Amino acid sequence: MRARGVVPDDSGFPVRWFGGFAVVELPADGGFLTPPALAGELCAVLDAGAAGLIADLPGAGVSDSACLDALMRAARRARGWGSWLRLVVRDPGARKVVRLVALDEVMPVHASVTGAIEAAAREAATGAAGGGGPPHAGTGADLLTVAVSAREGYTLVSLSGEGDVTVRGLLRAALTAQVTAGTPYLVLDLSGLDYIDASCVQVLWRLSQMAEGAGGRLGLAAPQPLVARVMELWGAYQVIGVHDSVAEAVGAALCMSPAGQS
Repeated sequence: MRARGVVPDDSGFPVRWFGGFAVVELPADGGFLTPPALAGELCAVLDAGAAGLIADLPGAGVSDSACLDALMRAARRARGWGSWLRLVVRDPGARKVVRLVALDEVMPVHASVTGAIEAAAREAATGAAGGGGPPHAGTGADLLTVAVSAREGYTLVSLSGEGDVTVRGLLRAALTAQVTAGTPYLVLDLSGLDYIDASCVQVLWRLSQMAEGAGGRLGLAAPQPLVARVMELWGAYQVIGVHDSVAEAVGAALCMSPAGQS
């Protein structure tokens, strides 16, 4: 395992150091911006011991959803090490994409390297370096926690942590098991979910269809603002019932269930 504090010679891009944090500059042609390469390159610098990381990205590189997921993984690695990640997105159109998917609520996004450096220096001076996003519940295997509780007439599934492509299979398996076990009325408590990406929104959409096909229903309850924003962007509100509270979602589920209609 590479010792932290040593920048690897094969990192593939220039790294400039400003005190304890680093600025990485990816090439304008986006040559390193395949999602695995992006996550690997950023994490390599974090693994070298950077207290904070500013990634200067070409505009075209942040428009792809897989690339956005790679940035999320790098941000989680930074937080897991008590570090932080900032993005520099020079292109106004690309910054609009970042705002639409709410990535700017997870990590600070700047229009220039100078602006990012100045902001990081100010926060470091006040002892608040990093900031810029909600805390994350875990990394690696404990990224997403799924808790299932069987209730009279429905099943409550509580999600906490983060939902992205790395835990899509876990989420799909957990929800599918409840539908196939004969409990098609599901209420998902999202109050503990800090982030969700398009892959997990798709899982919820498909499970909603599966539940309805089994004569049941899937209801979502109490999403945090960031999660609600992403789900609305990807059209979840048009096909799945979303409620302000668990109690409201449970009431809707019971009204639809045979027990509630009897």
